[in-house]
Amino acid sequence: MAESPRCPACNSPLDLSSSACQICLRPVSRREILRALQSGKRVEKRRRRLLYGLFLLVAAAAAVARWPHLRRAVMAPLAKAGDSIASGFKANWPQSGPRPDAPSALPASVPPDAPIASAPAPAPALAPEPDAPASDAPAQAPRPEPAAAPILKVTGLVYFLREAEPAPGVELTFTSTTDRAVRRARADKNGRYKVLLPVTPGDSAPGYRVSIAWRGRAAVYLEEAALPYRERTTAQREDAIEEARQSQVLHAPLTPESNETTQDFALLP
Repeated sequence: MAESPRCPACNSPLDLSSSACQICLRPVSRREILRALQSGKRVEKRRRRLLYGLFLLVAAAAAVARWPHLRRAVMAPLAKAGDSIASGFKANWPQSGPRPDAPSALPASVPPDAPIASAPAPAPALAPEPDAPASDAPAQAPRPEPAAAPILKVTGLVYFLREAEPAPGVELTFTSTTDRAVRRARADKNGRYKVLLPVTPGDSAPGYRVSIAWRGRAAVYLEEAALPYRERTTAQREDAIEEARQSQVLHAPLTPESNETTQDFALLP
């Protein structure tokens, strides 16, 4: 059972129905009474756990002593584990002395009149083998390294046809007509772009189809003509816009004639 709370001053048992100690008349608060009760409950729980553990220990010892086969079942794995640990230590621990089964370097007893054996004579040096006759076959030339694939550099300007002003942020997509390889470029704040297009080996006339996107949507465009649209008058540009709207705009693949080329694009409104 849990012990009754005691007075902190005289250590005498307290009456829970009274607000003061009956011996020293010291007033006792409700908090002190609750704290004392909780402490007594903790002590009682700890005591019960100790008694329960002691009971289990006594029961286990009685079971091992009562049934020999249980004792063997418990002790045999422990003994086997100890043997394996000891053998592992012996195998990995360096031996300080000579091995008992190692042959001795000197005979057990040497007679005093035994002749001293001389050192063995050195082996004669072997004569160098004659060089093999040179082969009449010509030496194989080193294999040349494969040449790097050529690169086409394309630069240009993208602008709005009606205002003749640069179109910054436009995304250009170049798709190869041979292997469907895709390269992309984006125009800067001045409408200028630059892209490097690889040439497929064996392709004599490489071509790339161009598509342009403005603010996430496909844009209709015209390739720059012999007379640039931005150098024309406003009326001429309006005529070009109206003509493009009334006809179907077709685009030929971009086929650069040299390693560096320039291609401008004019966006229709």
